[in-house]
Amino acid sequence: MKEFEKRFGLTSVGKGFINLDQLTEAMKIQITEDADKAVHRLIGEILVEMGALNASQVMEVLNTMDRNITLTEEIKTI
Repeated sequence: MKEFEKRFGLTSVGKGFINLDQLTEAMKIQITEDADKAVHRLIGEILVEMGALNASQVMEVLNTMDRNITLTEEIKTI
């Protein structure tokens, strides 16, 4: 049986950093931008732009997910 991949948004909700309404709004933005053929943005980037997460919280979520990812310059400056 394949293990369920941890997702950034659900991990953020699980840690209590955001609620489901905030995640839903970020997903709507992501889907709309993708449909408009805009540059694909990650949920974490959108949540930071929304003010729902800060750079420290993004790093904590990524560390929880065991991802070796660095923050984009846009997130570092917030």
